[in-house]
Amino acid sequence: MRINRKTPLLFALFISIFSLILNAPLFSQFLLEEDSTEYRFYMGVSCGYANNTLYLSNPQQESPGRKWKSGGGVAVSVPLRYRLLNSVAIQLEPTYIQKNYSWNEARSGLPETHEDTRNDFINFPVMLNLSIYFGSGIRIFVNGGGYYGYWLAGHEKGITLTIDEEPYDYNEDYKFDDIRDNRYEYGLSYGGGIQYDLKFMSVYIELRGSHGLSDLQKNYYTNYFTEKKNDTWTLQFAAIFNTALISFIKGEAL
Repeated sequence: MRINRKTPLLFALFISIFSLILNAPLFSQFLLEEDSTEYRFYMGVSCGYANNTLYLSNPQQESPGRKWKSGGGVAVSVPLRYRLLNSVAIQLEPTYIQKNYSWNEARSGLPETHEDTRNDFINFPVMLNLSIYFGSGIRIFVNGGGYYGYWLAGHEKGITLTIDEEPYDYNEDYKFDDIRDNRYEYGLSYGGGIQYDLKFMSVYIELRGSHGLSDLQKNYYTNYFTEKKNDTWTLQFAAIFNTALISFIKGEAL
């Protein structure tokens, strides 16, 4: 049985997060006494694993024998959250995210070809954050909204065939074409998770989905109808800090 190299990392992430939650009483001196909006603004950092699938509306037109696969990457963001009410907040989250994929193709009598593609995007999701507070710092939440993004760069690595049908290795940056490539992306952003509130900060784990609505390609060929869109799921862990931390650093009474 072949084990994915990322599996131990994800397992370690789960263990670390749930260990923090289970041992939360050790941090009781930092617990919020009650759920309130005294500290409305939060800012922090989030990181996680992104799994992306390239959706093709007509894969047979792209290449009949080509098999497309999802690709894994990283996501790093800066969550900015403003709480309107105890259970309602607005969240803006500038995000660097890799939306990767790969393909392989086997044709009768010819060597197999394949390609691994890494795509770097900067996304700007704007979401409504709704939560249910259970006391003792525990909160369940959902996010929903949209995002706008920009395709920063790409990299391709694989094996293709020469004119003489001989294998040829390549490893190069993707060269954008203004006629072919649509570098601006928009879509839906949604997710949910569990959060633990402390006096100075909150930590949470979230499963986030990003559903692209824009085509990565322009209609640059007549009668070419294959749309290419990104569908991405991200498992991320975040820590966000509120203004109480600033007061604590200044030595003010909380």
